[in-house]
Amino acid sequence: MGLITLIEAATPHLEKRSTASKTTSFVVISSCGGFERLFPVVASPYTTFKRAQATIARDYVRKLGPKGIRINTIIPSVIENPTITKRDGTVELSTSQIIARDNPEFVTNSLAKVPLKRFGKPEDIASTVLFLTSGMAGYISGANLLVDGGQTLTL
Repeated sequence: MGLITLIEAATPHLEKRSTASKTTSFVVISSCGGFERLFPVVASPYTTFKRAQATIARDYVRKLGPKGIRINTIIPSVIENPTITKRDGTVELSTSQIIARDNPEFVTNSLAKVPLKRFGKPEDIASTVLFLTSGMAGYISGANLLVDGGQTLTL
């Protein structure tokens, strides 16, 4: 699995860094689709792989911790991505925008299940990564952190 290869390849570099800094960290991005009955991905390989990512990360806590490396998983739900402007100037809709265009009822129903009444933004995930990789999260390792606006509580 690619995640195992990535962790194994990054570990020697992170070990060197951990001797100079006490905030060395690895963050895995998974998906609520692997844990909750969201979207039409239920019973697909996607759900299995996303769940496996979090399990693999937790398994590595015991191996990486003594080397000074923390590992955590972020589990986001729906993230509204912006349009993509290509180098030639053409604009491409993001996956979330295509879904909103093609299935507005699905989006409305999904949004109604989010207590914060909005979908996530890329900045929400980036801020979470920043926190988990900072010294402020220096004692957090092996966590599966939901970033979902409370959506999974309503499922």
